[in-house]
Amino acid sequence: MFPKTAPGEAPTKNQVKKDTTNEYIKPSDADILKWRKAGPLGKLHNIVVFIRCSPQRIQRFKEISEKKGLLRDNDTRWNSKYYMIERAIELADQIDYYCSKEKDLKLDSLSEQDWAELEKICNFLKSFTDATKAAEGHAHAIDRTLPIMDFLLSKFEAAQIEYADGAFMAPCIDAGWAKLDAYYTLTERSSAYVGAIVLSPHRKWHYFDTAWEEHPEWIESNKTAVEDLWKSRYAPVAKSAESSAQSLVEKPLAKNSFLAWEDEHEDSELPTLFDEYQNYISAPRIKVKDVRRWWLEDTQQTLYPNLSKMALDLLSIPAMSAEPERLFSDTKITLQDRRNRLGIDIIEAIECIKSWSKTHNLAWVDDAELVLDTAIIGEGEQKGTSNIIPDITSNR
Repeated sequence: MFPKTAPGEAPTKNQVKKDTTNEYIKPSDADILKWRKAGPLGKLHNIVVFIRCSPQRIQRFKEISEKKGLLRDNDTRWNSKYYMIERAIELADQIDYYCSKEKDLKLDSLSEQDWAELEKICNFLKSFTDATKAAEGHAHAIDRTLPIMDFLLSKFEAAQIEYADGAFMAPCIDAGWAKLDAYYTLTERSSAYVGAIVLSPHRKWHYFDTAWEEHPEWIESNKTAVEDLWKSRYAPVAKSAESSAQSLVEKPLAKNSFLAWEDEHEDSELPTLFDEYQNYISAPRIKVKDVRRWWLEDTQQTLYPNLSKMALDLLSIPAMSAEPERLFSDTKITLQDRRNRLGIDIIEAIECIKSWSKTHNLAWVDDAELVLDTAIIGEGEQKGTSNIIPDITSNR
């Protein structure tokens, strides 16, 4: 949407791209000129790079800015342009004063109109920063992906009207909208995005009835996709009449006379199998603080034993890829020269355990303790007591 940190031409096959994020590397005259042509944002970039490429300049600037330094944008850090502009606006007077004393910054000095343009950019980019923060951390899953995209698309559409005549903002807004719209379309490849929202008890299909009100065909096609996912991978298969009869024949006689009497008088009209998904959808929406914890509650585990598995599978997918990328990056520590013959399953187990041990409260038991605890649980269930090990999965 906005100019990249390295505005130079892409490197050829035999060239190595210059590290433009190094603090003390002086940019070329060609790079400076290209950034300057990018408008107020490009000129601010040149000012920040000029000051930060020298320890002496950094020190001189901090002497007039109450020890506050400027922040530099780059290609890899999310929202870096927003943070650069936000800090620059905070130190606008100090930047103007510094530029007036440096002849090398004469052509990059920012006018009042330039500062006004930067404020517009900063106000627009704040929505992206807020969206990033709303998706960070372990508490958020892909049920926030589409709502965040809808939120940002609404900001783009409002900005297209507000900045329709802006020489700099208008083309940037149009380019950003097109990019986000392309990513929105890519979510159609998987029903997980919609399914995660539907399996959030405070949203269900109500969210799409509102957000996609003008596109009922989207709602219908996604309803079919989510139901197909449920039926193909999670819904229990109904038993045939023959298998049901066979199970009755093989059912052992109850030793307790009351239990035998109860079996004889059991209501044969009660449904033995119902559609958990349809039952869940038809139930009223409820507000919950933690969707995953709600699905782990005994009530949902009992009422929706199969649908809860689908919900936890979808709602365990993080909203952002940062943590999975960190996990994959850490794998290079596991795969060393002397440990390069590990199987895929072993590597997966090692990395998962490493990740869980960093972020969750885990209880570790050896095989002997596990067998003993299982026996105690079984004995307690027969006696009607509750010798149950605390559920450590509730922390995931």
